[in-house]
Amino acid sequence: MLKFRLPGMAAFVASCWVLAALPAAGEPYYLGEVRHFVDAHIRPWLTQSTLMRDAALCDGVFRTISQPQILEFDQQWIQEAGQGGGPLIDQVLSGPFSATLRGFQADNVGVVTEIFFIGKRGFLCAASQPTSDFWQADEDIWTSVVGTGAKPVNLAAITWDESVMHSQSQVSIAVTDTVNGSLLGVLVVGVNIEAL
Repeated sequence: MLKFRLPGMAAFVASCWVLAALPAAGEPYYLGEVRHFVDAHIRPWLTQSTLMRDAALCDGVFRTISQPQILEFDQQWIQEAGQGGGPLIDQVLSGPFSATLRGFQADNVGVVTEIFFIGKRGFLCAASQPTSDFWQADEDIWTSVVGTGAKPVNLAAITWDESVMHSQSQVSIAVTDTVNGSLLGVLVVGVNIEAL
């Protein structure tokens, strides 16, 4: 487990396995390259960015909404995404946390197809671009790193993602606070393995 402490910000743990550049036995060949990208680019960025401060505050105006309201927002998000945008999508994408994520994507243009952060309650807090939905806690990107039997980092198989119109491997990283061990959320990075 790697611990990162940021001066002036809440300490956190981005729990990561020691990632090797080679795939583990039985894994597809490209996962070693994805691991190398996590080690060389994502983890160093986590220690130098404002990500953790933003993660601790990401629930923002949605902090007090109920689960039924979250699901209503999810339906609104899906509808807005189908129409090319709307007020809910604009609210999430216009925040400073989303700007931080867009900066990371721009610094890794061609490799990072998308990057977003799911807050501790399972809904989207920030994104570099619109995702397919607002509620993310029912998807593998969440369940693979949060809850019983979950691992702190998950490297997914290559899939076609309609929201980015690209084949990618999604990296999910559970982000927790080192002070009290509570979950802050999950960072998800779409990686174009053809660009590695």
